[in-house]
Amino acid sequence: MAFRLSLCSMLILGCASAPDAVTQPPDAQVAPDAGGPPADGDDIASPPDTANSESPDIPPATSDLPAGGPDAAGGPPAGSPGAPCSLDSDCTFADGVCLDWADGYCTRLNCSPAVPCPDGSSCASVSAGVTACLDDCSGDCRAGYGCKPLGDQLVCLGLDEAPSPPGGPCTASSGCEGSASCLGVVADGPPAAGGYCASTGCDVLSCEAGTACVHYNGVSACLASCSTVEDCAIAGATERSCGSLPVLGGGLASVCLPASGGTGVGGGCSQDLECDTGTCRIVAKGKCVGATLGCFGDDDCPGATVCEVAPAYERGVCTLACGEDIVCPGQSACAPTPAGDAYCQLPCDGADDVLTCDEALGERCRFGDPVASTASGGKYLCTVVKSGDAGEPCTGDEDCKAGICVGTCAPLCTDIACGFGTICGDHKGTPRCLLRCFSPADCPNKAPCAALPGTAAKVCAPSG
Repeated sequence: MAFRLSLCSMLILGCASAPDAVTQPPDAQVAPDAGGPPADGDDIASPPDTANSESPDIPPATSDLPAGGPDAAGGPPAGSPGAPCSLDSDCTFADGVCLDWADGYCTRLNCSPAVPCPDGSSCASVSAGVTACLDDCSGDCRAGYGCKPLGDQLVCLGLDEAPSPPGGPCTASSGCEGSASCLGVVADGPPAAGGYCASTGCDVLSCEAGTACVHYNGVSACLASCSTVEDCAIAGATERSCGSLPVLGGGLASVCLPASGGTGVGGGCSQDLECDTGTCRIVAKGKCVGATLGCFGDDDCPGATVCEVAPAYERGVCTLACGEDIVCPGQSACAPTPAGDAYCQLPCDGADDVLTCDEALGERCRFGDPVASTASGGKYLCTVVKSGDAGEPCTGDEDCKAGICVGTCAPLCTDIACGFGTICGDHKGTPRCLLRCFSPADCPNKAPCAALPGTAAKVCAPSG
């Protein structure tokens, strides 16, 4: 018996019409099809695997990649990730299964750093926390697929039955022809209304006829050319505008602008083109086991907790690199990091504010001194920090990544820059990053909030 699961990427894959189904393990849950029940007489069962009809087990592979060259259509080698298939057993690498996409698509589900993909494929995050190995590409894919960007990698993705041309409407990148991505999806409205098909990463010679390579949301994209707003009208789509954007290489071009510019500062993201600012800062590639806290490695998690790194747990936040001469948009303010750079962060309401800041992004509401701020006495901002970082609560030196525990982790100011929410101050004759505070409510165990000698800044009184 074969088992099937509908896969729709949260980021770049759409739910294709009929063929979005895959083989899955017996304990997986099958989500209801958003398109409603099948019509009478429709066969929704996967075809039986005649080579292994008594068991869903996949025959062991003699090697991770099969022998043989590309298939007749010029795609990947037969049996390898991305190759056509009709049965799981057609996928001859370890743990291979057959996605029910156009002519079938060999993959490995639930890939991760501990369960890597075969050579020539990359691990992609798909809906409901599922990951899958997708065929790498550098140009054309076989019929029914498009070579599309996924982070820094290009992979072959299954297309909808009738994908849109450049400038056409879409709900996700699977609804766009060829290599185009779906830009400007309206999160708060009907998804089909706001999506805009456009190729990204273009140069002045690579765009399709009738489009121009312009700078849009921090990336280069081929947007449809226009003279008036009427040129941008799409039946059933949210109203678009005809505006001028900088052309790659210089000058301006009049192009149809997507209905939505993207997500503002503080919103979640996975790639730059999703953000108003054009900058998506990746703040976690994993999750601390048993918690919602994002992490990059085990030392970002409290105690002996392990950081489980997987594409499904990667998190980003829309922001903007900032400094003395770069003003942050809206109410956001510029927060320095221990790495010496600085990013725009949203304001919050104090240490007890657990709603504004997102723990899954590793954010805490901290009081500190924004770069180039004219506000006297500091400001509360959502700040990305990890367990053991400067200013984080601790009970012993072993809880800190560097330095000693003085009620909070206090690394030497000579070793790192003190990030937002901490300030370089003297502790027993040694310069250390001490936690800033507005009141004792900002300090672990309600420790005293006292002025740092020689400054107007207040810090949580060090212990020990």
